[in-house]
Amino acid sequence: MVKNQSAIYIRKSSDDGTSSSDDQLHDLSDLAKRHGLTVVEIYREADGISASHLSTQPRPEFERMKADFGTKFQTLLYWKIDRYSRKGAMEAAELCELVRNTPDSRLLDDNGFDATTETIESRRLEVIIASEFARKEVEEGQKRILRGKESQRRNAEFMGGQVPFGLQAVRSLDRRTPTYLVPDPEQVKEIKLMFDLIVNGATTSELTHILLERGTETARGAKWTTNGLGRFLRSPHLIGQRQYNEWERVDGKKKIVNTDVARDDEGNPIQVHDPLIDESLFYRAQACLDSRAKIQTKRTQGKKTSQQQKMVHLLSGLLRCSGCDMNMMGKLAQNGGMYYRCVSCRQSIDGWLLNDYIADTALTLVSYLAWEEPDSPIIEEVSKRWMTKFDSGDNARRKKVETEAAKITTRLDKLRDDHYVKGVITDEQFEELSISLQAKLMPLEAELAQIPEATPDISPLIDLVGCSEGGELTGEGSVWADLKIHTRRNILRCIIDHIAVDPGTPQKPKENIVGRSNIVWATAENTSELGNRNGIIRNPKLTNKAKVLAQ
Repeated sequence: MVKNQSAIYIRKSSDDGTSSSDDQLHDLSDLAKRHGLTVVEIYREADGISASHLSTQPRPEFERMKADFGTKFQTLLYWKIDRYSRKGAMEAAELCELVRNTPDSRLLDDNGFDATTETIESRRLEVIIASEFARKEVEEGQKRILRGKESQRRNAEFMGGQVPFGLQAVRSLDRRTPTYLVPDPEQVKEIKLMFDLIVNGATTSELTHILLERGTETARGAKWTTNGLGRFLRSPHLIGQRQYNEWERVDGKKKIVNTDVARDDEGNPIQVHDPLIDESLFYRAQACLDSRAKIQTKRTQGKKTSQQQKMVHLLSGLLRCSGCDMNMMGKLAQNGGMYYRCVSCRQSIDGWLLNDYIADTALTLVSYLAWEEPDSPIIEEVSKRWMTKFDSGDNARRKKVETEAAKITTRLDKLRDDHYVKGVITDEQFEELSISLQAKLMPLEAELAQIPEATPDISPLIDLVGCSEGGELTGEGSVWADLKIHTRRNILRCIIDHIAVDPGTPQKPKENIVGRSNIVWATAENTSELGNRNGIIRNPKLTNKAKVLAQ
């Protein structure tokens, strides 16, 4: 390979409309020219992708860049170490090992850093320290944000996000003036109608259908659902109070640990805007909802958790009703059948038959691409998920070493927090413990660098499709059926964008499965993004924008 072949890695952590990613590209392109390098690849993350240790966001371009290092290019250019990573010592050490183990490789940044395969070992500490400073900067920024949020909570200010139904935002041109919320007259009329119907005996299900017939939509522009409406009717913003959630990060993910309204020093709720309805009407509706909930509880009391609640459905999150553009959820019937039902109009389709049809069709597409376009990004994404079924011994060892290294990294994080933030250990204690943990971490990092990456092999899946002559591709005993349900779901999610299900004949969910199912396939451009999505596939027409009044 020609030694002057290089690649540029670009990342911009905020999606604020500025052109810093373009500036990075301009500066690094000039840097490549000054060093006589030919740029053969540009790895550019989507704006808003974080590289912090506090984030679990996937970085597809980052992973692709690491996989190509040493094959497509040998010199990597990045603007600054914090553009490459903010995760600290471990990921910085991995970068050093990557360069050290790749002949004739080189690292360049726009701040004068220049290291090669021969010199990277002497520059290792410099890279690690710079990465640790980037990590510390993230931690300090997080503390500033949390202090600001806590101040907003104490003052009962609007903290951003989706403006609730019934309110509109008033924003000042002066950014130092906080945004506040006021009632939206048109939506307040709809809210009063909702509560009048509830206290006069209407159920939330009946009220949902009334709102659908009236064309009333949620604050995001979606159609109301029974569950969503039930939560809305209990929201404290309806009587002028503001609700806040307290979050904690558990296993890298944010989770709500407490929910309460803003309160004064004496513990009384603070009135932050005019009530949308009379408090008496609000509490009468709560009593009605509570009484119905008690009746429902008595009906289900003593019953065991149903199989339906435990079961994960193959196509959950991928299905949308083409009639009302709402999600379709999987349900089990008492006779052992399964169907997918629209959460709004309640139209349904047989689940077992739809699962088989979608899986058969998707596997046939995979087989075609494997033979005709073996380098397709879709095949690459399927391979990654198929590899969870067929792990090699090296891959199992890699996962074990990565787990052990992650535990030590977590201990290092806690050690830094105890020293720098809480101040419960001295400088001498911190240095001694830190050196001890680093000594345990470095052999693991070295071993990771020596373990070859597992090569995914989807030939059993391809053979299954190719050898089938009108037989079952997904039936009992097939390779597909032997996969865990989560693996099958993950494979389908990188092949299929979504499935629109047309309304069928009432009470006949098994009829015309093929004709009612409209599959929108993934493309080479979006398969990675689709494969990494979680949960229900949201309606792309929904918006987080709210009515805004200029002040």
